Parts: sequence; structure tokens; C-alpha cells
Amino acid sequence: MSEGHVHHQWHHVVPGHGVSQFMERVQVLVDGGPPPAELPMVMRAPRSIADANDEWVAQRAMAEQVVSEANAVLGPDRAHLELEDEVGRPELTFVLRGPAGWLRVTMRSERGLAWIGCESSLPDVPEGVELAEPQAFEDVVLRLLAG
Repeated sequence: MSEGHVHHQWHHVVPGHGVSQFMERVQVLVDGGPPPAELPMVMRAPRSIADANDEWVAQRAMAEQVVSEANAVLGPDRAHLELEDEVGRPELTFVLRGPAGWLRVTMRSERGLAWIGCESSLPDVPEGVELAEPQAFEDVVLRLLAG
């Protein structure tokens, strides 16, 4: 390894040793624990564009955070999660992908109102829903890893 280059590899997360509670949850899943039984979802509802934008930013930021934490726990030898912004669409969209499937989050606006919605390959994500809160991405990531 070259001087000045630092290589980090997680072998096993040890609770209380500089890792988040979410990283501990990822390690439990990797060690054979069950994924969350269901995702916290609510029916999609219109809101002001400003409110939807605030929620969108919170969701996108949380998705980035939990994907990076989960991938750190997984190390180099396991399948990783991917987070991709979809460009060229008339709405804001990002997609999380993992071994067990994908979840797409989209914000659409029309006539001064906006909607945030989810669609997914996961079997229990019906049409017309959104995540109940940004912290729900922790459960999304665990479900996407549970393949």
C-alpha cells in the first residue's frame, strides 16, 4: 500500500465502537438476522411544491447516508447497494438498487402542487404510496440487502 493511502475494510461491526445504530442493524442482517417485516408507507398526498422539495431533499440525503453506511459494513466481498439519480426525466427521480430489488422515489409537480411517490420491485410496495418519513430508508436498505 502506498504511503498516505488509507484502506479501510470492515470485517465485523462491533457495537459501541464508532459505528451507527443503523450499521449495527446491517451487521445483524449480514449475520443472518431477519429484514424488517414491512416498510413504513403512507398513501401519496399532494402538498405545496416548497414542502415537497424540503421532503425530497431530506429523503435524498437520508438515502445517500444509509447507502454509504451499509456499503461500508458490507466490505469488498459482498454485493453493494447502488444509488442513482435518473436524469432526462421531467421529474426528480432517484433509485436504490440492491441484491433483493430496487426502489424508485419520484417527485412530480403540477399546477402548484407536488407529489412524492415510490415504486419498487419489492412485493409489499403498492402503487400510490410514499415512505412515511426519511428514516424509513434504513428499512428500505435492509430489505434491498435481504436477497
